[in-house]
Amino acid sequence: MKTIQFIYLTAFSKTGGIEKFNKNVKIKMLFHCLKTAKKTDLLFVGHINLAPLVCVMKLLNKRMKVIVFT
Repeated sequence: MKTIQFIYLTAFSKTGGIEKFNKNVKIKMLFHCLKTAKKTDLLFVGHINLAPLVCVMKLLNKRMKVIVFT
Protein backbone atom coordinates (compact mmCIF):
# COMPACT_ATOMS: atom_id res chain seq x y z
CA MET A 1 0.00 0.00 0.00
CA LYS A 2 1.30 3.47 -0.87
CA THR A 3 1.66 6.10 1.83
CA ILE A 4 0.51 9.61 0.93
CA GLN A 5 1.00 12.82 2.94
CA PHE A 6 -0.46 16.29 2.50
CA ILE A 7 1.19 19.24 4.24
CA TYR A 8 0.09 22.86 4.12
CA LEU A 9 0.43 26.07 6.10
CA THR A 10 -3.08 26.94 7.23
CA ALA A 11 -3.84 23.69 9.04
CA PHE A 12 -4.37 25.45 12.38
CA SER A 13 -6.04 28.71 11.36
CA LYS A 14 -8.73 30.05 9.10
CA THR A 15 -6.53 32.69 7.49
CA GLY A 16 -3.44 32.13 5.42
CA GLY A 17 -0.54 34.32 4.55
CA ILE A 18 3.11 34.58 5.30
CA GLU A 19 2.35 36.04 8.75
CA LYS A 20 0.93 32.69 9.83
CA PHE A 21 3.90 30.68 8.55
CA ASN A 22 5.90 30.63 11.77
CA LYS A 23 2.81 30.05 13.88
CA ASN A 24 1.59 27.07 11.90
CA VAL A 25 4.85 25.29 11.12
CA LYS A 26 5.83 24.09 14.57
CA ILE A 27 8.81 21.99 15.56
CA LYS A 28 6.59 18.98 16.27
CA MET A 29 5.18 19.08 12.72
CA LEU A 30 8.66 19.35 11.21
CA PHE A 31 9.93 16.32 13.14
CA HIS A 32 6.84 14.34 12.18
CA CYS A 33 7.38 15.09 8.48
CA LEU A 34 11.04 14.12 8.68
CA LYS A 35 10.27 10.96 10.66
CA THR A 36 7.67 9.77 8.14
CA ALA A 37 9.54 10.86 4.99
CA LYS A 38 11.12 7.44 4.43
CA LYS A 39 7.67 5.81 4.38
CA THR A 40 6.02 8.38 2.11
CA ASP A 41 5.46 7.47 -1.54
CA LEU A 42 3.61 10.63 -2.59
CA LEU A 43 3.74 14.05 -0.93
CA PHE A 44 1.21 16.81 -1.66
CA VAL A 45 2.48 20.24 -0.61
CA GLY A 46 0.04 23.11 -0.13
CA HIS A 47 2.47 26.05 -0.07
CA ILE A 48 5.75 26.91 -1.76
CA ASN A 49 7.23 28.15 1.54
CA LEU A 50 7.46 24.52 2.62
CA ALA A 51 10.12 23.93 -0.06
CA PRO A 52 13.06 23.73 2.40
CA LEU A 53 11.28 21.02 4.39
CA VAL A 54 10.35 19.17 1.20
CA CYS A 55 13.96 19.27 -0.02
CA VAL A 56 15.16 17.64 3.19
CA MET A 57 12.38 15.05 2.98
CA LYS A 58 13.40 14.32 -0.61
CA LEU A 59 17.01 13.78 0.50
CA LEU A 60 15.76 11.21 3.01
CA ASN A 61 13.60 9.45 0.40
CA LYS A 62 14.70 9.90 -3.21
CA ARG A 63 11.85 7.75 -4.57
CA MET A 64 9.16 9.99 -3.03
CA LYS A 65 7.08 11.87 -5.61
CA VAL A 66 6.18 15.48 -4.79
CA ILE A 67 3.23 17.53 -6.03
CA VAL A 68 3.16 21.24 -5.11
CA PHE A 69 -0.08 23.25 -5.35
CA THR A 70 0.74 26.77 -6.54
